[in-house]
Amino acid sequence: LLRAPDPAEHLVLDCEYVIEPHETGFVLKWLHNDVPIYQWIPPHRSPSSLNRMRDHVNRTFTVGNEAMHKHRALALMHPSQDFAGKYSCSVHTYQSFDIKSADLFIIVPESGFVLKYHRNLNDLVTVVCSVYGIFPAPELSLWINDYRLENGTVYEIPVTDGLYDSSVSVQLVLYESLQPDDVIKCMLAVPGTEYRRAKETVFVGACAGVATVWLKTQEFNELISIFHLFFGVPVGVRA
Repeated sequence: LLRAPDPAEHLVLDCEYVIEPHETGFVLKWLHNDVPIYQWIPPHRSPSSLNRMRDHVNRTFTVGNEAMHKHRALALMHPSQDFAGKYSCSVHTYQSFDIKSADLFIIVPESGFVLKYHRNLNDLVTVVCSVYGIFPAPELSLWINDYRLENGTVYEIPVTDGLYDSSVSVQLVLYESLQPDDVIKCMLAVPGTEYRRAKETVFVGACAGVATVWLKTQEFNELISIFHLFFGVPVGVRA
């Protein structure tokens, strides 16, 4: 699991192995999603990069000075979210063969994470949770206290540089699905990883029959912007 790799640094994946004294004809290969991207045949041939990773592999990177091990690691330059996936290291000689694989998750943390709610005139409360500029696409869930809401509407929008903006919204009936002082929570998760984030707020109730927007003007304007982004239609409040 790699979070927000620095493009100026190397992403290094190591491959450890043992070569028995009687073994000959050693070849090491790295594969990305089962496609060969790196090959080394020591001691007389230098490493070579292959296919789509050709310009991203540092072929001079070394691990120690042992002749049969120093170029075993895969050093990827200018890492980005495109480097995520399954990596496999295979080693074989004329006498034996072995391969090991592991999944690499690269996470670009969100640039924004917003949880808002709005009560309209007919005792419906709209809850919207939005996350911006994240990779990979996250899973969002809404909760009331410790109960997960299953009827949310999810919107997922690819944006620049392969990142995602995502939103989940739900409408709740006041005094049925939602009570004053209930805790509204949004959970963000990246599937397959332990990356988790949470936002929560306390619902501020009102007396029955009183139509009130329980948000400051600035907060409500932000909510309107969220509706414009994810629903594509203007949202208004009747006086």
